[in-house]
Amino acid sequence: MVYRYSLGDNMHDVVVIGDINMETNIEASSVIKGHYFEIGSISERIGGSAIDISVLCSYLGLKVSLVSSIGMDASGVLSILEKSNIDYSQLIISETKTGKRINIDLPGNSSSYVFTGANRHLSPRNVESRFLKGSRMVHICPGNDDMVRSISERAHDVLISCQIDGSCDLRSLDDKVNFLFMDVHDAMATTDEADASAAGRKIAGMGPQNVILTDKGKGLNVFRDGDPYVINAPVDPTYDAGEYDDSFISGFIYRYLKTSNLKSSLSFGLAFQLLSHTDGKKILFQDLDVIEDKMYSIMRSNNE
Repeated sequence: MVYRYSLGDNMHDVVVIGDINMETNIEASSVIKGHYFEIGSISERIGGSAIDISVLCSYLGLKVSLVSSIGMDASGVLSILEKSNIDYSQLIISETKTGKRINIDLPGNSSSYVFTGANRHLSPRNVESRFLKGSRMVHICPGNDDMVRSISERAHDVLISCQIDGSCDLRSLDDKVNFLFMDVHDAMATTDEADASAAGRKIAGMGPQNVILTDKGKGLNVFRDGDPYVINAPVDPTYDAGEYDDSFISGFIYRYLKTSNLKSSLSFGLAFQLLSHTDGKKILFQDLDVIEDKMYSIMRSNNE
């Protein structure tokens, strides 16, 4: 059995659709006896791109509605949403346990284990059309590509943004998708192409108006109207901010809804990702002018 909250209105800057998980991160430092590893650190948090992007977009000043599904065991989720002024009238409460993700980092090897749980109740039929039509943008998080075509058909003139991974069936894409984000390595593997340019062109040929291939915060390959271009962040080649992709997406959404300028919005997203990687949680206390300064630095470096 599932339950739905009913509060708030249907006028939002962005509706974010995606999974919520209770995340456990375990880091083992060394082998102690036999097959046992000594745990160096263990942390738990409420995670998932949907809640992370929602919180960051709200921090940036947008009015956000979150569409997701959790179990009755998801202690702390509602307090986070209320503290961040995020509408959760479309949040499904299930008797199924909340989804879980366990990340284990062993010496020389990392792995993740996922329990879908309540996330299985998130489907297109559970998203009310009035919320889609009453927003300026709908963003669909990774792992929910089955929603892309259905949501885009029901949202009409609303901007559609989505993130997909290597498991996505690219046939679910069409020209109603305004912005498609995908990791460049996933894109090459999924399209069976040897370089980013060929992979991006193939995905763009399937309909999306703008295809953006990301590379752990180092830069972007952008494909728009058959005129591809690259945006590079001024960082070291070893730089890896992949775990802060949600910051990039949030920064992009905020800036694009403010300016409708694609290139500056992508640069702002890279800046927000870079600063999130550098400052961690302290980013939530940064003045937006600091992020804009970094954005202009990125734009200048690409125009030199």
